[in-house]
Amino acid sequence: MPDTDLNTTTDHPLPPGAIRSLRIPRAVLLGLTVAYLMIGAFFVYRLADRSHTAVADQLETRVQSSRRSIERLVDRARLTASTAARLPAVVAVVTAGRNDAAIQQAAEMHRQIDPLLTVERVAGISLLNASAITIGEPGNDSVITRTLEQHPEIVKRIISGENYVSPIVTAAVPLPDKNGTFEPGQPTMFAASQVLNGSGTRVGTIILRLRPALLLDVVLQGQRMDQSDDAFAYRSDGVAVTSTRFDNQLQALGLLPAGSSAAMRLRLSDPGGNLTRGFHQTTDRERQ
Repeated sequence: MPDTDLNTTTDHPLPPGAIRSLRIPRAVLLGLTVAYLMIGAFFVYRLADRSHTAVADQLETRVQSSRRSIERLVDRARLTASTAARLPAVVAVVTAGRNDAAIQQAAEMHRQIDPLLTVERVAGISLLNASAITIGEPGNDSVITRTLEQHPEIVKRIISGENYVSPIVTAAVPLPDKNGTFEPGQPTMFAASQVLNGSGTRVGTIILRLRPALLLDVVLQGQRMDQSDDAFAYRSDGVAVTSTRFDNQLQALGLLPAGSSAAMRLRLSDPGGNLTRGFHQTTDRERQ
């Protein structure tokens, strides 16, 4: 019996027509390839779309969470001012006028109000009489007086008869920065409430000076996740009112003074190029 050699060619090969009948036409192969690529592209697109949607939803959730936290802090500042305005010693000082008894009443006022201000981390207070004139009682915060001289629109809201929390503005005098160094251009804000006498008549106003860094930065820093996520707040005119995660990098680019925060110094605008890749803008930032 002869050995069987699987590598030898049979004496009766398939006819050429049979071989051709087993081949898949090129047009069909091309169509299948295109269909495969389209299906693959569709699933890639769907996956990317879902990923983008998931990221957008996550960012929106974090933004809304930060917003609600800040709103609660603002409400708490408004409540603190209202609580301080109802203290009997505050009413007594506002109605006393300028005399020796007023000085004694001011001491009692601070005994009552200082624990509240310490807990709420209020930086200073100022009292106005019914004519919106500052009462020069001991402990009156000159930062409030000098800053509000530059912002009559805030004074108008403060004495309008509502509990009010102001926008963040630049203090008129140097204030401590995050390192405790007194620097000009620091942010500040105010909470105010009307002082009423026993019959419910407005006799004056109490104004509290707040530190935005203690209200806003703490909330936003909690949203700076991973290695590049940042969260900061800015006004409608584009001026940042909090620090950013990249203050050091902004200092290196010459956009911030060394050792300073972005708050009240950085304004959002389009420089026209990528500053991190060496682009130097030629347009004055104030004109952008």
